[in-house]
Amino acid sequence: MTMSIARLSAQSGLKYLFKTTMMDDLTVTPADATTYYLKAGTPQGRWLGQGLPGINRTTEQKVTESDAKAIFDQATHPDTGAPLGRPHGQPAVVESSRGQANTRHAVVGFDLTFSVPKSVSVLWALSTRNIQDQILETHHEAVNATLEWLEENVIHTRAGRNGVAHIGAHGAMAAAFDHWESRAGDPQLHTHMVIANRVQRITDGAWVTLDSRTLYKAAVAASEHYNGLLFDALRRNLGTDTDIREPAANTHNPSQQLTGVDDILIREFSNRSRLIDLETDRLVAEWTASHGTPPPATTTIKLGQQATLSTRTAKTETSVPLHQLSAQWKARAAAKGFEPRDVLANTIRRSRTAPLPHR
Repeated sequence: MTMSIARLSAQSGLKYLFKTTMMDDLTVTPADATTYYLKAGTPQGRWLGQGLPGINRTTEQKVTESDAKAIFDQATHPDTGAPLGRPHGQPAVVESSRGQANTRHAVVGFDLTFSVPKSVSVLWALSTRNIQDQILETHHEAVNATLEWLEENVIHTRAGRNGVAHIGAHGAMAAAFDHWESRAGDPQLHTHMVIANRVQRITDGAWVTLDSRTLYKAAVAASEHYNGLLFDALRRNLGTDTDIREPAANTHNPSQQLTGVDDILIREFSNRSRLIDLETDRLVAEWTASHGTPPPATTTIKLGQQATLSTRTAKTETSVPLHQLSAQWKARAAAKGFEPRDVLANTIRRSRTAPLPHR
């Protein structure tokens, strides 16, 4: 699955997303849209969602740290300080099934992480700067369209006893942050789209929390929606084709990948994914053994999130410009016997109807 979902608590906030983000003097502007290629760090976040008029922000406007703190950590209007519904509750101490005391923090948002399929990350990593930009733009378009799909079909709130009534909302408020690599240093083009746990009720404009249960249930469908949009757009824009790859192990499903990107390269740049997959498989097998049946889709997602956290290593403190990362990745590919120009020649312009990419 190329889209995962995780709760964001008031304790963690957005600190980890701002840690290596270019801010203020390094802000990416429309007139200089590839500053990120030469500067250390990742682009400043951007606002998305149909709920932004409620906080006087617009789509693609840059996310400042003060705005993000107001909306996510404090649940207040970034300009006026007016509360966006109820304030976040105080941390609560709850007892686990094993008798351990755990602190539960308020959920301030939901981190929907969109990662391009590994073959797309490989193509992006080995491409020229202009083609990298085209792939990034195509990824953005698929992310934005998937959010629109979620707003139309999924995002709402609940009311009444036990939340029996589903009530529409004016849309989501989301902050999107692009990242280039995995914690293992592999190319992994992905976007953290953090949806605030506040929406305006369509009936009276009141600020309320969104229905997270429906959002979680839609995770697999949203992932497939994003995948389809991405591959279709890459075919139109770059002339790529796709094929279905057999799973590396019996526990994995076949995957759709770009034709021309060899499995050897995919494995070379998938160190982090392998760790997560192995731990997820172990957790799924453990759950199946204890329950006598495989876990449902929502449980599998949660087990995958658990595996992601348990195998996570600390990020490096220093940020590397994208052009230096690209040089490192190209060297790794060449060491495996794959010249970047040959990979591009085998992958793009396969469709005769596709326009030639800009040079």
